[in-house]
Amino acid sequence: MNNRFCSQFFLGLVFTISCTLDVAALDQLSVDTPHGKFECINNKSTNYEQLLKLNGKTIFREIKQPDGIREGVTLSSGIVDQNFGCPTMVLNKEGYLIIVRDIQPPHFGVQGYAVINFNKVEPVITLLGEGLRPRDDKITHKERIKWSDNGFILNFYGYLLDQSATSSMAAKPRQHIVKFDFADQKIEILN
Repeated sequence: MNNRFCSQFFLGLVFTISCTLDVAALDQLSVDTPHGKFECINNKSTNYEQLLKLNGKTIFREIKQPDGIREGVTLSSGIVDQNFGCPTMVLNKEGYLIIVRDIQPPHFGVQGYAVINFNKVEPVITLLGEGLRPRDDKITHKERIKWSDNGFILNFYGYLLDQSATSSMAAKPRQHIVKFDFADQKIEILN
């Protein structure tokens, strides 16, 4: 997985941004799915507004609003990303695309994990949990995802969905393991 951690430093009158990921990698995502190529584009060509396409057809085009994108159950509502506009792929396998994206301004370090099921006629997004950088980024890809015939297990450091980092009552971040079951499309908390 790409490290999306950027740190900002103020040195007198000089402002420097230090990033470990090429910005160009964040303004586009393109993966093959059972329904054709899925694309997320958010760059100068789209006037920096998110555009989602599936098999060449537009399924979402962002219209700038004060509240930004309001992510829903399907891709027709867009994908929230508070950084540069497109999520980062964690894994694309058997019609399931696991993504991570900033769900708060990047300097907060909160990144949301989700899975998009492209095996459905209308692809469905299921939220999985919220990682907290920089510790979450230290988990290797091999440790992060365990794939099986009936689902996958996601390992992350941060918050479960009901313990959102945006809540004033948020629990302290910790290591979590959740299982996504392909048959019932549900999440089970293992740790």
